Amino acid sequence: MARPVAPAHPAVFAALLLPFGAAGGYVGVAMGYVLVKAGLPVAEIAALIGIDYLPSALKFLWAPIIDTRLTRKRWYLLGGIGVALGIAALGLIPHPEHAMPLVYLAVIVISLSKTLVGMTTGALMAYDTPLDQKGRASAWSQAGNLGGGGLGGGAGLWFAQHLPDPALAGVVVGALTLLCCAALWLVREPPPLPRGRHLGLDLVHVARDVWGIVTARSSALGMLICILPLSTGSASNLFVAIAGDWHASADTVALVNGFASAVLTAVGCFIGGWATDRIHRQRAYALFGVMLVAVTVGMALTGRTELLYVAWVCSYNLVVGFCYSGWSAVTLEAIGTGAAATKYEIFASLSNIPIGLMTVLDGALQSRWGTPAMLLGDAALGLVAVGIYFGVAARVNRRPQSEYPVTT
Repeated sequence: MARPVAPAHPAVFAALLLPFGAAGGYVGVAMGYVLVKAGLPVAEIAALIGIDYLPSALKFLWAPIIDTRLTRKRWYLLGGIGVALGIAALGLIPHPEHAMPLVYLAVIVISLSKTLVGMTTGALMAYDTPLDQKGRASAWSQAGNLGGGGLGGGAGLWFAQHLPDPALAGVVVGALTLLCCAALWLVREPPPLPRGRHLGLDLVHVARDVWGIVTARSSALGMLICILPLSTGSASNLFVAIAGDWHASADTVALVNGFASAVLTAVGCFIGGWATDRIHRQRAYALFGVMLVAVTVGMALTGRTELLYVAWVCSYNLVVGFCYSGWSAVTLEAIGTGAAATKYEIFASLSNIPIGLMTVLDGALQSRWGTPAMLLGDAALGLVAVGIYFGVAARVNRRPQSEYPVTT
């Protein structure tokens, strides 16, 4: 592909990360709703979503291959094609509630493919974004991610409800995600890392680059904040499954978790990105987590009407936008360039661990004690995480703190 001579506009990263979000949205919203309506328990839907997050938590293991073989753009194409085919295949499974092994297989293919999309977008963004615009680029990329989740899930559910053949929903969503590959023409390919005669030598170079961020105090704090159950937004993965508690209709669920979610998370991303370019990025991320706890508690303690479902889900998704752009800004600030795909995915993998675990835990709490217990338990762990971060940060800041590393 032709190499642009100027840095890409941050909007390009929204398009590139949209398939990543759309894949998760289709699995969690469209398929989640279909399976719940077919009679599967919420705990099994939560387990399916947890499996979807598993490759994302482990993708740092194959990220060094992305940094040392082929190009980032070629890896992105492979991932984009895999996401599109996986979503189409998932939609074409007849009576999925009776073919759960096939559902799990399709979800694993989707999840593995979207790891290629996510890590290559992170590498392209790390290279093609000036330091003072990390928050802005984070806002656009997470708008694509979270907006894609809303569009993929909401559109997939709407198509499944209104197309003559519900199986076409996956085909249409898959085709839309494939179009995002065209944005590769607008972004510069990072220069290749030094390559030796053997893959092992190249991996040693990557490991040295990674060690630079592991040993720097401030980037280590960034890793801590990623692994804590803070600002995860995991409860939103089950908003479709628990919609019946608020007597929400299928069209309302599709609208609020689809189009409305896409718009509000995008708005939240831009607000969060603006804030993280102006205040301490890690503290901003933690404060966004406190805001998410407040919304979650409000949702747990108020009434159960369709209107309140719309209000709380919209509020939650807005704050999730703050949280995710905050996470991305923290990560981009910490990793520098160099083996950017590997370093970005270390942070991403760490952050996906609490998201997946919290989703499974939320599902278990809901199945055993009901929706209020699920929401309050989620909020309580979020507050504990905030306390841990500020406690560790205060202790670290008593001593001279290392600068964020700039690796090459």
